[in-house]
Formats: sequence, C-alpha cells, structure tokens
Amino acid sequence: LLSLLKYEPQHRPSINEIANHPWFASQDKEVNKESQEAEKLQMINKLVEKIDGLNANKKQLDEALVLAKNKNKILKQQLGIAQKDQILQHNGKSILKPNLVPINNIKVIKDEKRVMIDNLIHKIYNVKNVIKDKNQMLVELKNENTKLAQDIEKITCVTNN
Repeated sequence: LLSLLKYEPQHRPSINEIANHPWFASQDKEVNKESQEAEKLQMINKLVEKIDGLNANKKQLDEALVLAKNKNKILKQQLGIAQKDQILQHNGKSILKPNLVPINNIKVIKDEKRVMIDNLIHKIYNVKNVIKDKNQMLVELKNENTKLAQDIEKITCVTNN
C-alpha cells in the first residue's frame, strides 16, 4: 500500500483504487465482526440481567406464596375453633367464652361469633384468591424464563457458529 504512494503523482492510483485495496477490505470485515460480537455480547448481558430480575421476582413471589399459605392455614384453624365453639356454645360448654354468661347476653355473643366467623370465611376466600393469583404469576414467570433461556440458547448457537 505504501509502495503505491511512492509513485509520481500522475502514476499514483486514485482514492477509489486505494480504498478498494484488499488490506482495507480485510479491516472492514474485522471491524464488522467485532461490532457484531459486541452487539451479541451486549444482548446476552441484557438477557442475563432480565433473567436475574425474573429470578429475584420469582423468589419474592415464592416467599409471598408461603406467607399466604401459612396465613390461610392459621385462618382455617381459627375458623375450626370458632365452629367448634359455636357447637359447644349451643350445648352450653363454650371454650372461648365462660359459661357464666347472663341469658340476655347469649344472643349478642352468638351474633358476634357469627360476624367473626363470616369475617374469617371472607379472609380465607381472599387468601385463596391471592394464592391463585400468585400461582398464575408463577406460571407466567416460568414461561417467560423458558422463553428467555431459549433466546439465550439461540444467541449462543449463533455466536458459536
């Protein structure tokens, strides 16, 4: 290439001829290859970051799901105690309230227990709905993780080729 420039100006090649010299073409190919590899690496890094974020989110959902299941279990236990007490109250042997309740207060206590039981039932249904929603979110996250893993595998295959 330098030898071409040593010629007298009238015998020197044109700028286009110099630009089309094989040395420049090989440099362009190398730069393009490095650029493509950098883009692929950047894309892989973004996918890895996204997967890390999804895994962190999944972990939080798993923890929330465990808490919701524990709360559901506690509420079911409370409901069971309240139902047993209602039966015992009917027989005059309440485990939650003393037996020495004046007769005129029994109706008020039964109404309070009925409200408490209704509230517990509503809480149980709410927890069940939360668990159902969390399970759906987990399924969606698993599907997205699978898709991302497939994308990474495709990129890895392209990069290796």
